[in-house]
Amino acid sequence: MKPKKENKLDQLVGRLRRENDDLKRRLARALADYHNFEARANRQLERSLAKAQVEMIKDMLIVYEAVVNLYNYDNSAEHKAVLSTFDNFLNKYKITKLKVKEGDVFDPAISECLQIETGRKDRVTQVVRPGFKLGDLIIKPALVKVGAGIKKDKKN
Repeated sequence: MKPKKENKLDQLVGRLRRENDDLKRRLARALADYHNFEARANRQLERSLAKAQVEMIKDMLIVYEAVVNLYNYDNSAEHKAVLSTFDNFLNKYKITKLKVKEGDVFDPAISECLQIETGRKDRVTQVVRPGFKLGDLIIKPALVKVGAGIKKDKKN
């Protein structure tokens, strides 16, 4: 009779081991799913925060440009102080002006062509509004006028 009881006990131990192995596999899968979910949620949060940050910076740059225009119109000490405060803000948050100047080859990755005019072909003839970037991300492209390759008339 003992062999029959041992056989049942062996069967029970085998079944419990299979159940334990199955539970371990299910736990490992659940942990992997959770880890993937957590990583996906963190990426989505980072993208949302970056998008909100960019939108806020774009709005601040509108005010900055207004202050620059005001200072260019009336360069009083008060306007200079406000402009200096804005410049400090831009520096603090690593917001930099794009390096676009007259004579540069037009680069649509960092500039937006506002107008084609006489001048050297595909060269920036005037920077109408500076562009800005945050790190490597272009926040606001520079607005420029670009030459069409037509020389100016010299009738005078």
